[in-house]
Amino acid sequence: MEWIWLPLAEMGLGTLSRALTDRAAGYAFGLALLHPLAIGAMVGMSLDAAVRATGRGSVAWRSRRYNIKDAA
Repeated sequence: MEWIWLPLAEMGLGTLSRALTDRAAGYAFGLALLHPLAIGAMVGMSLDAAVRATGRGSVAWRSRRYNIKDAA
């Protein structure tokens, strides 16, 4: 339990830097609070894509199929 502060500090500093950047750019403050959720969604989509790609030999994109084994 003594290391719980480290990830919380990282999230806080990341959100703070996003809030300062948003303020300088003229965006609403509430957008900075959504930053950790956006990072979590991006990680989730990346993991989903990796699992789907390793599970089969091809990937579909815009109604086309691409062989993964040919690209490597």
